[in-house]
Amino acid sequence: MPEKSKNNLIDAAVKVRENAYCPFSQFHVGAAVLTDTGEIYGGCNVENQSFPCGWCAEVSAIAAAVSHGHRNFVGLAVSTNAKDFVAPCGRCRQAFAEFTQPEATVYLVNCDGHVKETTMRDILPLSFDLNECQRSKGK
Repeated sequence: MPEKSKNNLIDAAVKVRENAYCPFSQFHVGAAVLTDTGEIYGGCNVENQSFPCGWCAEVSAIAAAVSHGHRNFVGLAVSTNAKDFVAPCGRCRQAFAEFTQPEATVYLVNCDGHVKETTMRDILPLSFDLNECQRSKGK
């Protein structure tokens, strides 16, 4: 990924983290996806008193991009207010896998602004692929 795209993607995730609504966990998360057309969409986590009804930052960013007609992502950045690097939860990994390739770049950003670079394949090596299931029918 070009350095400018990388920096813009990471900056978007860090900036949108400020909008996180997390009165219960105080765990602020911002995420941004980079589409194959170069557009960036961000999202933050939103908690709810009915705990299972909240949503993650990654899903917020994915939904924003999909809502604007995008279906192919080339990168994801996730920024948290934690000292350690925090990877997306399983649900978010699978959601991102739905719209990207295994080689897609994933950036994890901690509260100090340090960045860890990885790939979709590394964070979800055995993603569920409905196409594989459909191809294997009848075998």
